[in-house]
Amino acid sequence: SKKDSNLFASNGSLKQQYLFELNVDQSKIMLHLIPENIINALIIGTSKNYKVPKLKPIKDSLKHDDGCKTREYESKAFFYDKSLTVIKDDIGYLGECAALEYLRATLDPDCKIIPVSSNLRNIDGNDAAGYDIKIELNDYITYVDVKTSTGTDRSFWMSANEVRFFRSIKNNNNESYEIFRIYGMPKSGEGTAYFEIFKEKDLIHAEYLPTSYKVDIQR
Repeated sequence: SKKDSNLFASNGSLKQQYLFELNVDQSKIMLHLIPENIINALIIGTSKNYKVPKLKPIKDSLKHDDGCKTREYESKAFFYDKSLTVIKDDIGYLGECAALEYLRATLDPDCKIIPVSSNLRNIDGNDAAGYDIKIELNDYITYVDVKTSTGTDRSFWMSANEVRFFRSIKNNNNESYEIFRIYGMPKSGEGTAYFEIFKEKDLIHAEYLPTSYKVDIQR
């Protein structure tokens, strides 16, 4: 696809330039054309087999609004597959994998846990959904977004799309939104990270601070 890219000239020929930003379709095509050994050499962090770290809750009670009960959790080794992601944020990737593993290991088996993000579903993922994981139980849906950092600050970043989605479903009787906040994520994936779950009532009363603005100059 030539749309939304400066890769092609108006006559359809390739431009000669040092660097181009590829759109999604062009990226997929290029990945199939480049030999695997070259791709592997370009991928960040492929010199190690990362493990998803153990997660330890800050709070004892983690009952979800949807009524899913939790079970005993024992972290299992999850090896980082370099073929699943190209130049992605390893910390965010490990956080989402750890959260998904934790939910699968602890929630009631009747809960249907659906990975959504590209970190968890690769090319089938949807990073524009406004959340990373969906939990279904009967007619109730919980949308979970994972926020991971190596530090211990309780604050985190939400995109405008994530805030917009949260506000669109808040106070719905059969839907809720949660932030799975992970702290102290080891960069190597080895060790223990801590987390807590911010529920809808926490997010409703949170303070949202704008840190950047889109500026359109009126003519």
